[in-house]
Amino acid sequence: LDIRKDHAEAAAEKFGIVRRAADVRPAPGGGEGAIGEGGGYVWEGVATAWERSGLCKVHAVREVLKEKLTACLAAGEAVVLFVRHHRVREAVEALVETDPVLRKFRLVSLYGMHRESGLRKFAAGTADIALCMVESCGVAIDLSRA
Repeated sequence: LDIRKDHAEAAAEKFGIVRRAADVRPAPGGGEGAIGEGGGYVWEGVATAWERSGLCKVHAVREVLKEKLTACLAAGEAVVLFVRHHRVREAVEALVETDPVLRKFRLVSLYGMHRESGLRKFAAGTADIALCMVESCGVAIDLSRA
């Protein structure tokens, strides 16, 4: 999966991801501060590199998802997708809901209070895609349909 500059820029814009100098001292009376001698940078908007990377990947994976999901579902196979962060899950949900090709697939999110009802739908065949949090791996869930 190639993550291009436009994928990173789209994620940065959507989620308010910015990098600023770590040691910025506020100017007297407000306004732009001065960079201190400590140097370095911090990220704002999304704290961890893993989550920032995941949000960039959502933008990069659109065409791959269309291709792979279309092929799997044409073959009658159910699909399970795993994500690590809730914002990444929400971004994948939004992608599936808004993309004209992906919108035809029935997706259930298996997180929190939605896990049990989503599992029932997925097991019954009323959902094509189960979107799971990686944390679900520590919980006994039946994904044998996929």
